Amino acid sequence: MLMIDGDHWPIPKKKLIDGSNLSIKNANKLLNLANELFKKENHEYGISIYLSVIAIEELGKAIMLSEASENNEKIDKNIWFKKFEHHKPKILAAVNHIRKFVEEDDPNRKEKLSALDELEKFSLDIINDKLATLYIDWNADRSDWDFFDEKPNLKKNSKARLILKHADWLIGNYSKSISERTSVIIEMIKVGLAHGHCSECNLKLNDWDSIEQHRKDFPKHNIGLKENNLKSYNHVSFEILF
Repeated sequence: MLMIDGDHWPIPKKKLIDGSNLSIKNANKLLNLANELFKKENHEYGISIYLSVIAIEELGKAIMLSEASENNEKIDKNIWFKKFEHHKPKILAAVNHIRKFVEEDDPNRKEKLSALDELEKFSLDIINDKLATLYIDWNADRSDWDFFDEKPNLKKNSKARLILKHADWLIGNYSKSISERTSVIIEMIKVGLAHGHCSECNLKLNDWDSIEQHRKDFPKHNIGLKENNLKSYNHVSFEILF
């Protein structure tokens, strides 16, 4: 039986941020592997490209889950299939969240949005690049087989380098923003504006000393850091797995 065929839908709201953080963790892991394969003495450019694009898709999944939590959206079986099990929605989410930060009164708004349009087009194009790196395909124009590994090394290097740069920029910047939000909410906990919550114990931890002690006593427990009056900060909810 496929996992999607289970009975536990929609995804519980308290699980959405956990899923978002896990997706970011996985995106970084895939990206690190892609970079390692690119730098190998016996270069694996094709697999490097494949992993880079999947990493961007995982970033998109993380953003979609975070936004669903922020907007109190329910992710049922149909939404999961339509949005989370297809490449295009995740790729677009990885790019389009940046549009939120282009202010209406920004004097360079038009140029920035135009640049994001180009970024979106490039991101969609690399979906095809991802598939072409793994599969043998018949090229009816050339009357021959297309096989990525047989392309010139310079061309493979150039393509892999470009896609890796794209993935590094998207995932690196988003991961950095998570770190920044975490540091802010930690300061909020210290002044009583936020709290920790252990999902395993269903325990509310109201001060930083209690959170640190609980982590020492139960190192495998997941502690969520939450604003007391959950709201949006820079378009991202303050509800972070610590």
